[in-house]
Amino acid sequence: MASIGLGISRIEPEKSDRRFSHPAWRGHPGYRRLGQAYLAWSRSVNGLADRLETPDWRTREQLRFVFDLCTSAAAPTNCLLGNQHWADRVTERAGAERPAPKIAGRKRHGELEPAPGRYIHE
Repeated sequence: MASIGLGISRIEPEKSDRRFSHPAWRGHPGYRRLGQAYLAWSRSVNGLADRLETPDWRTREQLRFVFDLCTSAAAPTNCLLGNQHWADRVTERAGAERPAPKIAGRKRHGELEPAPGRYIHE
């Protein structure tokens, strides 16, 4: 973990792992360290199933499945701040460049206007 903090770690995601396919996971120092810390942690947790003494192979495989499920759920790409594809989508669809609508309402519902008359509660 110290080598990850210093930025000299060589931990890389597997080629088939599409979660870290965005260039920010390789280019941005913060995201690179976050990804490397997650990968180091998940590999050590997933290796626990092999190091623990289990009564049979079935229990070991069940442990492997549960550990893999938990580490995959905790991946940084599962939250909005860690998912660079969503961050790009939000930035490209930012409302600052879009003009305001000329009329309120839609074709189906028409313009919004105040109702005529007065309302009296009886």
